[in-house]
Amino acid sequence: MDNKLLISIAMLLFLLVGCAESRQSDEEEDTDTGADSDTDSDTDVDTDSDTDSDTDSDTDSDTDTDTDTDTDTDTATDCVCFNAALDCCDGCYYEGTDYVCDSQYEEEWECAPLDTCQGAVLVRYKGRYCDGIVSGCTGTTAVDFGAWNDAGTCGINEVCLDGDAGAPACDLDLVQCPAGYGDTICQLGGVMPDCPFGGCPDPLPSMNQSVTFGAIGPGEVIKLDFHVVTRGGLFPGMPFTDITATVTHGATVVNLYNGYVGEVGGLLGYLHDFPITWYLPHTWGQEAGGTWDIDFEDSAFSGSTVFVDDFDLTQWCITILPAGAMPAQTSGVWAAPAAALGNISVGMTPTVFEMQLDDSVDATGQDVWLELDITHPVDTDIGFGIIAADGTQLVLKAPVDPTVESYYEITGLSTNWMTGRWSLQIVNTGTGSATIATLNSWSINVGTLPSGSDAGVDGGK
Repeated sequence: MDNKLLISIAMLLFLLVGCAESRQSDEEEDTDTGADSDTDSDTDVDTDSDTDSDTDSDTDSDTDTDTDTDTDTDTATDCVCFNAALDCCDGCYYEGTDYVCDSQYEEEWECAPLDTCQGAVLVRYKGRYCDGIVSGCTGTTAVDFGAWNDAGTCGINEVCLDGDAGAPACDLDLVQCPAGYGDTICQLGGVMPDCPFGGCPDPLPSMNQSVTFGAIGPGEVIKLDFHVVTRGGLFPGMPFTDITATVTHGATVVNLYNGYVGEVGGLLGYLHDFPITWYLPHTWGQEAGGTWDIDFEDSAFSGSTVFVDDFDLTQWCITILPAGAMPAQTSGVWAAPAAALGNISVGMTPTVFEMQLDDSVDATGQDVWLELDITHPVDTDIGFGIIAADGTQLVLKAPVDPTVESYYEITGLSTNWMTGRWSLQIVNTGTGSATIATLNSWSINVGTLPSGSDAGVDGGK
């Protein structure tokens, strides 16, 4: 055998035996049972009872998923109009040409039937459409009118007559539709100009209103209603003291109105009212049919520096009340309300107190007197007079008369009817500190003068 081969085999065997002995020696050394066996059983189990049981898993359960449903997708650039209050805009787009933007663009009136008392007034309309390109109602008009609609009924003394389009066609016709007891007949009034500053013209400004009835029969009380524009201003103007009015029926002339004061308070500073309702029994027993004339007259510049104080009668009405509606009275006491009382101004310009007596008071065969109570320092400071409802003017006490009496007989009236407006005018000529005077009460009395009374006309005794 080759020597080199034998040497190689020998060396391999030597290496194998050496490795086996080395492994056996290591196993023997690894079994070292020395006391330092490192039996420390500290397994680091962390017996600290704080087991960190914080169960806050912080899963962030906030369900706010930001579901903002705001659909504003900024489409403003797509809109062509933005105001839904406009006739033909829905807030974004124009309404179409089939959209009616004015249902009453044109109107037409008709009576049904014609010339009939208390006839119905009918009205119908044409509509107008949008044009589809603008917000205004500028489109085409409907070809045909719509159906007739009931627009009201004429009054009991009116007939329906075809008139101008757009105007109710009711006309007063007291021949075809005669008025009777209790019927109220109303008519438009007019405007009477105020006298100019510096003086009234000749003749004085005036205005006439009238109405004619067919035969009715004997009348008793006539009711008149006036609707007059209230006077007012920032500075004191004359109230209706520059106005007089009379009512004429046949041979009877009634002094209806004698310079009414009618001042009331108001935010404008001064407001003056005209009395609305008047009752006139002066034609009692006469035929109520025929013509009733009301004549107004202006006698002075009103004095207002802000408003034009023309006499503006917008409407007036007359009613012939049926028998027994207001029975005649022959006695009684008619006391002034609290509004017709108060302080008496110092000076020669009288303080005016007024009272409306609406009852049908007939003083035929009766005494008529004024009863009053005035608080005043000196009797000779006080003077007063009265304007009766029929226009009769009486001076009852002059300031030089020594005593203010409690009663003053009223004689020389032009009519026995007490109905209407009474005016008590008092002057207080006191000077110095003793000037305060007050009207506490006053009344119109009809009957028999109190026993022992020494009252008289033209001054107390």
